[in-house]
Amino acid sequence: MTDIPFTVFSCIGFFLCLPPAYFNWQIPGRPWATLIFIGWICLINGLSFVDSIIWSGPDPLDWWDGKIYCDIFSRVKSVFQIGLPAAGIGICRFLADATNPDPASTDLAHTRFRRNMVDLFLGVGLPLINMGLKPIVNPTRFCILGVAGCNGITDLSWPAVLLYHVWGPVLSLVAGIYAVIFLRHWWVRRKRLNEEWGTGTRRGISRTEFRRLQFTVLSVIFFYLPVSLWYFAQMVQIPKIPFSWDRIHGPQWKYIIKLSMPKATLSQWMGPVMAFTSFAFIGLTRNARMFYEHRVEWIYDHLPKSLQKWLPGMRKTSEQCKERREAKDTYRYRDEGNISMVEKRSKGRAAKNWFDSDDDIDDTNSLPSTEATLAGKDEEEGAAPLQNQQPFGPLRTTTKVSTGEGRIPAWSHGVSVTRQVIVETSSAVPPNAYGSFK
Repeated sequence: MTDIPFTVFSCIGFFLCLPPAYFNWQIPGRPWATLIFIGWICLINGLSFVDSIIWSGPDPLDWWDGKIYCDIFSRVKSVFQIGLPAAGIGICRFLADATNPDPASTDLAHTRFRRNMVDLFLGVGLPLINMGLKPIVNPTRFCILGVAGCNGITDLSWPAVLLYHVWGPVLSLVAGIYAVIFLRHWWVRRKRLNEEWGTGTRRGISRTEFRRLQFTVLSVIFFYLPVSLWYFAQMVQIPKIPFSWDRIHGPQWKYIIKLSMPKATLSQWMGPVMAFTSFAFIGLTRNARMFYEHRVEWIYDHLPKSLQKWLPGMRKTSEQCKERREAKDTYRYRDEGNISMVEKRSKGRAAKNWFDSDDDIDDTNSLPSTEATLAGKDEEEGAAPLQNQQPFGPLRTTTKVSTGEGRIPAWSHGVSVTRQVIVETSSAVPPNAYGSFK
């Protein structure tokens, strides 16, 4: 029997994972854990969509036996509950390090490679290892369920708990610990962040983006962790049988079990639900929204004139994109011809991360960073030296040239200053090269 809602939402969930993956791929210094996390959700939704179509018939005798295909993807589905929380550890650990009140002690720019290697091992290597160990406790080759498709079967013995069931709760617990550390770092710095948001001075992260990160880690603490612990508790309460290699890998191992199910179970709906939540947390950033608006603009501009008049919403979006582009071009033109501009940026690709967007190019109150961090220019009272205040950005040197009251000094080579200006220069020299500045 076909479960049309499950098939439709699995398909939508698959495509909803593509924009977050694209925008995170475009971010320099991105944590690989984010891409791995989205990749697992995208994979499980794609498999659910395909399997719900292939095995939608009412009679299991007419089903395809799924050999080779199910041998691979039944094991992929089995390790989904390991790969997802393992990737969640990398995300929460990244956020905990990026919001460290003393970011100099954990310089993300210098530990990026090591961090990504750890994320790759946890999110990909550990599930692959478990896929190799899972056949030890597989009493049959695989089973096929109606709507759900290929699935693995795990033996009801204590070695199965240690080899398979315990990993999900343990990894979720570690991710929850890093999520709590992230919230603790926010609590330490909440006063400065609230002051910056209250005055409209945004240095690297806006209130909306920060709330999105908070919801991400809170979902780990209050949703994924309790669900994994509840599932593990239910599995432990089931009576166990003695482990026997001959029993598990006997003559019956080659048989394929087929069971008819009219609807998808609650656990199978986790894939579409996580796709929607991931899109809300990661796929609706400022850069993402601007990208969607520009795609709407392109579609609207290429529609026939007779059809455009019936689409006022798309026309408004197209006009807003054109106004934004004109304002940005005007700013850049004024920037090139006026020495009094506070900051001039290179024409190359602007630095982007989870906390910066293209809007920051035109916002002199926003200080972009080359690595995701909440470190601002000033900390709480008793600010630390400069090298601890902005560890991931370039060294900025500010020179003030003042003309005084009513005086117009003349410099050599015919250069004269008619007003007070602030000239900022950036250097690639690390902040600690010249000691502390106050």
